[in-house]
Amino acid sequence: MENKPPPKHESVGQKLSGKQEEQLEKSMRLLKSKMEKDQWEAEKKKIHEEERKAKAEAAEKHKMKGEAEKGTGTQ
Repeated sequence: MENKPPPKHESVGQKLSGKQEEQLEKSMRLLKSKMEKDQWEAEKKKIHEEERKAKAEAAEKHKMKGEAEKGTGTQ
């Protein structure tokens, strides 16, 4: 006996009616859309965090440079 995967919308020998299949496909599209949106939001958040980190590092370098200049100017 060979084990073939079930057809597209069949599992455990159960067949879906046309209406059930439409509902399943709609649910799958909505889920895919939500997953894509969540992924996009995660990417957006990651970019925002990287920009925030870069700005903080630049501000720290600027602050350190200013302190170093003050230190050498007063001695």
